[in-house]
Amino acid sequence: MKSKFVAIGSLLVAVIAFAFTTPKAQHIVKANAQDFYYEFIGSNDNAVTNINQWTAISAADYALPGCSKTERACRIKASAALTSVPVSNQGTYQNPMVSGLVTEVKNRTNN
Repeated sequence: MKSKFVAIGSLLVAVIAFAFTTPKAQHIVKANAQDFYYEFIGSNDNAVTNINQWTAISAADYALPGCSKTERACRIKASAALTSVPVSNQGTYQNPMVSGLVTEVKNRTNN
């Protein structure tokens, strides 16, 4: 009989201890979102804010060295699809810049 009380008491202590403990916070790792890559297809460096002046390209194309055009704007990488491109005004032209969704910019350094 004594062993039944010990067993029931142990079980009761275990249930109470379990009820008043908090689970450890789980570390959730989110998968990297898909990056979006664009190349400037416009013919005017002052039109770079217009997303219609850019075309979607692959990550492999984005990684290629150099630019295929003479405009200062070249390629950008974004964390989501863009509706416009953030720029910094540089006197007579606009440069795409890292801001908001744009995470990387490849501009020509000379024009």
